[in-house]
Amino acid sequence: MLSSSSIPIEEQQLPPVAKMDRMLRKCGSAIVIHENGSMSCLY
Repeated sequence: MLSSSSIPIEEQQLPPVAKMDRMLRKCGSAIVIHENGSMSCLY
């Protein structure tokens, strides 16, 4: 999988900000951002 920085915004399902916003609503502030760019909840 390519890093998100090399993929044009329009080709991504969601822009990173929208993804982060969705994760924040789901997890509160307990978010882990992995080296490959994916995010997950701490708990």
